Amino acid sequence: MRHYHDWEPFCVDPLKPELGQEVTLRLRTPARAGFLILERYGEVERRPMKAVPGGLEISLPLHTSPLRYCFFLPEEKAYLAADGLRGPMPRYDKFFHLLAQPTAPDWAVGAVFYQIFPDRFRNGNPHNDPQSGEWVYMGRPIVRKEWDEPVSYGPGEGPIQHYGGDLEGILEKLDYLQALGIEALYLNPILPSGSNHRYDASDYHNVDPHLGGNEAFEKLVEALHRRGMKLVLDGVFNHIGHTHPDFQKALQDPTAPEAGQFTFYADGSYAAFYGVKTLPKLDYANPLTTERWIDGYHAPLRHWLRKGADGWRLDVAHQIGEGGTDRRNAEILRLIKRNSVEENPEAFVFGELFFDTLPTLRAHTLDGSMHYAGFANPVMEWLSGQNVYGWEVAVSSQAVWDTLWDHYTALPLQLRQSMYTLISSHDIPRALWRLRGDVERFKLALGILFTFPGAPGIYYGDEIGLDQTNPYHDWNGDPMCRGTFPWDERRWNQEVLAWVKTLIRLKKSVPALRRGGLQPLQVSEKLLAYKRRYEDEEVWVYAALEPTPVLLPPSRKPADRRDPGGRYLGFGAGGISLVAVKNPALGGAFLRSRPNFGAGESSPAEGSVKTSNERSQACCDVWCQVYTGFMRWLGVLVLLVGLVSCQSATPKACVVIRAVSLEAGFKVNDTDSPNVTIQKGDCIEFVNADPSLSHTVQTKPFSNPPEEIPAHNLPYEPYSFRKVFNIAGEYEYICSLTTNNVVHARTMYGKITVR
Repeated sequence: MRHYHDWEPFCVDPLKPELGQEVTLRLRTPARAGFLILERYGEVERRPMKAVPGGLEISLPLHTSPLRYCFFLPEEKAYLAADGLRGPMPRYDKFFHLLAQPTAPDWAVGAVFYQIFPDRFRNGNPHNDPQSGEWVYMGRPIVRKEWDEPVSYGPGEGPIQHYGGDLEGILEKLDYLQALGIEALYLNPILPSGSNHRYDASDYHNVDPHLGGNEAFEKLVEALHRRGMKLVLDGVFNHIGHTHPDFQKALQDPTAPEAGQFTFYADGSYAAFYGVKTLPKLDYANPLTTERWIDGYHAPLRHWLRKGADGWRLDVAHQIGEGGTDRRNAEILRLIKRNSVEENPEAFVFGELFFDTLPTLRAHTLDGSMHYAGFANPVMEWLSGQNVYGWEVAVSSQAVWDTLWDHYTALPLQLRQSMYTLISSHDIPRALWRLRGDVERFKLALGILFTFPGAPGIYYGDEIGLDQTNPYHDWNGDPMCRGTFPWDERRWNQEVLAWVKTLIRLKKSVPALRRGGLQPLQVSEKLLAYKRRYEDEEVWVYAALEPTPVLLPPSRKPADRRDPGGRYLGFGAGGISLVAVKNPALGGAFLRSRPNFGAGESSPAEGSVKTSNERSQACCDVWCQVYTGFMRWLGVLVLLVGLVSCQSATPKACVVIRAVSLEAGFKVNDTDSPNVTIQKGDCIEFVNADPSLSHTVQTKPFSNPPEEIPAHNLPYEPYSFRKVFNIAGEYEYICSLTTNNVVHARTMYGKITVR
């Protein structure tokens, strides 16, 4: 993409403007003229932008939040909206959306989270364990289970099984979590309750004694903050437990002030979360509800932030409202965010918005949400062939990319890197189970999780390959996704653990992965590729469902074999040595399989990486089938997920077919002859050298269908595409140039003879 606008210092200055403050908007573009198209007070204004080094800019006051705008580029004869170039003016929902403060705190941008279901992570104090029959929940006595005993999932069994996990257990394992690279914990509810999930609390101002009580909480907060780690609690403000004193008073006396906090119907029933009567829904039409739960000095929202919590994950945030509905939802969420920031200016407040997040987040409410609809659901559907309900679905690579891109580009700019991305949680089946134990595909899912924009969340145990015990044909999330963490390291998948540690290290250390914007690279039947970009740094990510050829731009000039830091960042299983250069116009990559080459080595063996000017049978061609490999080279990090094995040796010779310009057309090895004769093992390289052109090439066999190249688009930037011919035959090729959206402005036909 030649034109780029996202949440980075060049494009938005300041990054976090206050309402009414002047903000400078810039577009990275080679264009030297353009307009800002601004929606203001119901009208659309056209404001000229001025040329500056690197693009176009304009300054204006942030008159509202969100500020909605797009760009018009005369040389493209098109509008640039959030999702790309468009001929007609896009709808407002396709505009860029910029929010005023307050937005997500800096610490949460791209932060690595770890979600813990407290009863199942670690038993640090057996003396506070619940005992079988200690109380009755929903008509059944609770059950104390041994740590390694499987979870049962018969009717009503889920919430009555207690394993004894507690806050002391979390405290004991902070060294483990810190070594993993975790920056923030998100805990499921910790308040007193009759269930193991504690979403039906009976007391909102104290920690459940079976989790260690208030003392354990204070110790945990102190230890986390001493390590520079954060703590986010689960805020259940849509409903409470039916045993809570306020609800009991309402049941006993309809005239009591507490009764107004709930929605009672004429038949004596009341509004409850999904109709579950143990979860009566709070009614925020009553001022007492607002005061008691989220606004007053003693409101639990404020109480736990004063006690040291660093933020809230709001349970079913989209349902909070008045009269048993979601009425005034956005207004209530804004109040929750405002009050949280009053108690802790660095508070991070995100919601469980399971479905479409955009109506809520564009209303300037929260700092982000759990990214189910725009990340977890499409990614896992693509990888598993089943949706979150267990229904079989057919999701192509193009469909998953379209969904990811649609949700990403629709988000307000400041929230794109603070969305809580995930592949597993306490509400959905574990990712490894959904993938039927396929570790390689699970690692692919993890790779996408940590390279996609957002704040990735690991569900406890995913990092060591924790699975579910129910058979694959028996679809179940809750409670089977809530098994206990196995602390016997012999049961851990060390390969997955090492991969997760490496991904976390990259997420934390590479600005383009932590804060960078998103751009498309390539989509094919089995391949998803995208680019992360932040200022002058780029990361290219290639994710393949099965062994897939990945083409990286071939080298144009020799380069030093080490990155500026003189080190390799690491490799996954199989090990790949990879060279990639910052600008595709200046060079590219060769891959070579090297067994057992790990992240610990400072550099590969001499000669393991070759540029295109160093022909060697020891090195594979750029067409390689690759698996979890990555390297940093001159500012670009390239990550690949697939299967290691080289397809062919380095070509003995290469013929270059170059798109020179619209006027000059194409050159074949710097001649005008369109026909080429090569030997088996030689290659043809199609090169686009003019950034104002887009180049499409298609190669087909005349006969014997030995090899065929489907249509391959070379984007509006210097780029190249290489094909090695290993089977004799005659092929025809068609090259077309596109400029200013005029298709086939210049075309060349030719013949390739392979002997």
